[in-house]
Formats: sequence, structure tokens, C-alpha cells
Amino acid sequence: MINVTTSKQLHALQTETWVWAAVVLLVALFVAWGISTLISWEGGKDRSYIKRRWACGIVWAVAWIGFFLYNDLYVMGHIHKAPYKRNSAILYG
Repeated sequence: MINVTTSKQLHALQTETWVWAAVVLLVALFVAWGISTLISWEGGKDRSYIKRRWACGIVWAVAWIGFFLYNDLYVMGHIHKAPYKRNSAILYG
């Protein structure tokens, strides 16, 4: 990753970050789907949906926290001009 010193580089970094966000979203969807299909259905009074909700919630929380840390620790470290750092909301959506 290049160090950001111009507006054009900042917009390229923003586009790259959105691509990584889409990748993280797809991976989280696939993992949540995989875990939910592994949880077996209980017969009769089925309450296995609660386990699935917890599994999906945990996967989404881990994905969200992981992407936030990627942005905060890795991406923001490559922005070197102070005005661009103040406008970091661009990268967070």
C-alpha cells in the first residue's frame, strides 16, 4: 500500500477500502451460512434458531470489529497529511 499524500491517492485508497469491505461482507455471509447449516434442526418444539442467531451475530460482530481494526490500524497508518487524517470519516462511510 502506498502512502497517501494527495487527494487522488486518498480517493484510490477509499475505493480499495470499499472493495475490501465487500470481500469481508461476502466472507462473513459465507461463514454465517456455513455455521447455520451445520447446526442441526431440533424436532418438535424447535429452538435451534436461537443458536443460529447467536452464531450469525458473533460472525457479524467479529467481521465488523476486524474491518474496523483494519481501517484504524492499517489504512490510517498510510495517510500522512493532517487534513486527510481529520477527514477520516471518508474511509468509514
